[in-house]
Amino acid sequence: MIPLNLKKLKTDAISGGKWTGASSIFISVAAILKIVVLTRFLNASDFGLMALVNLILGFSIMFMDIGLSVAVLQKQDLSDLQFASLYWINLLISILLFILVALFSPVMAWFYNEPALQNLIIIMGMGLIFSSLGRLFRVLEEKELNFKLLGIIDISAAVISLCVAILSAICGLGIYSLIWSSLIYMFFTSIAYIICGTRRKINIFNFSFDETKGFYRIGLFYTAEQIVNYFSKEIDILIVGKFFSPDVLGVYSLSKQLANRPTALVNPIFVRVAAPIFSKLQKDKNYMKLGYSKLLNIIASINLPIYIMLFILAEPIVYIMYGSAYYNAVNLVRIFSIYMFFVALRNPIGGLTIGTGRT
Repeated sequence: MIPLNLKKLKTDAISGGKWTGASSIFISVAAILKIVVLTRFLNASDFGLMALVNLILGFSIMFMDIGLSVAVLQKQDLSDLQFASLYWINLLISILLFILVALFSPVMAWFYNEPALQNLIIIMGMGLIFSSLGRLFRVLEEKELNFKLLGIIDISAAVISLCVAILSAICGLGIYSLIWSSLIYMFFTSIAYIICGTRRKINIFNFSFDETKGFYRIGLFYTAEQIVNYFSKEIDILIVGKFFSPDVLGVYSLSKQLANRPTALVNPIFVRVAAPIFSKLQKDKNYMKLGYSKLLNIIASINLPIYIMLFILAEPIVYIMYGSAYYNAVNLVRIFSIYMFFVALRNPIGGLTIGTGRT
């Protein structure tokens, strides 16, 4: 018979999967609606510029807390002083990153020969600070498997972000429709996490650098792994953005986003719940092995038929999603559908490495 604590863990995992699934589905639908609407108002070049902004900031985000949030998730006996100290280090790193991004924005604009890129990067760079404000509070909720709360916050933020994007596009703000909607999402979620975190009554106005020393090994290895993964996934955007026009990059980026939708929808339902579960099971290797095998089997079984259908029906899907102006995206979507299936299979290993601390 399974011990009572493992039964409860299983129940929490199922509940967490339901809420993560609900929020993932809602967020994906909101993202699809956003793209469907905005492709009718924005040019392909706008999506190309936004892809470059996201490329640069996505790289910066990996250094935002040098993997300390992962270390917090993995460590089971975290003290209030340790949390407070890590919180301020996270915030300080985010502020420094924003300053560096702002300083290097002219260089990036010159490299891609896109003057407008400088201001876009600086404005979106504020999201680094917004995200850091609530990042570790979110990790605490994940650690306690409070996915219902996280789901409600994410769904609410997605609705607000979608409304901002559509209204901004209707008002003729162009690419800033994408910018403001993203910033609003990050700001709203962080404030919500902070408000929820206050119920834990943690005095964050404390700091001790010595209390944080044990976290850096896991965090730094995780950050190094993320850098390698990021470049392996995004090097194509960097190259296409450099050697082709923003219009071409826009079509390329939209194709990649469309092919990534199934993975972005399906995998978080299981992977986000898996990381804290594996963390709690880190001393029981047999249950961990069994859990990982089931996780991989479920993800493969769901993703494979979806990507087969996406490959076959790429043409009508592109027409419905983006309109006839994006016909040249059809073959790209088919190529990406093959690639993304293998990315989906690789994705669950992240939860295992975090849960075991073997970053």
